[in-house]
Amino acid sequence: MTNKQLERGVELKTLKDGLWRKKEHLEKMKEICFENMDIAKKVTHTFTIRSMQRNGRDSDVVEVSAHAAYRGICSDIETIEKKIEKLNKEFSDL
Repeated sequence: MTNKQLERGVELKTLKDGLWRKKEHLEKMKEICFENMDIAKKVTHTFTIRSMQRNGRDSDVVEVSAHAAYRGICSDIETIEKKIEKLNKEFSDL
């Protein structure tokens, strides 16, 4: 294994670890969304989307349903899983 391969391996591991942490956090949020989709239960959370300009000067917040938040989180989890799979393949090819 060359130094370049080793460096790339470390970089891939760091990327994967970050994606796993984000996925774990999203899984927890997904559970909260799912619990709040049940109309029979009292709503325990409010779900919002926050939009901020990169310079931090302008932002906007809009409330969304638990169902909309759930679908968005599920989509993000799926994207993360695909990225992890791709990184795992690259890592095994080193």
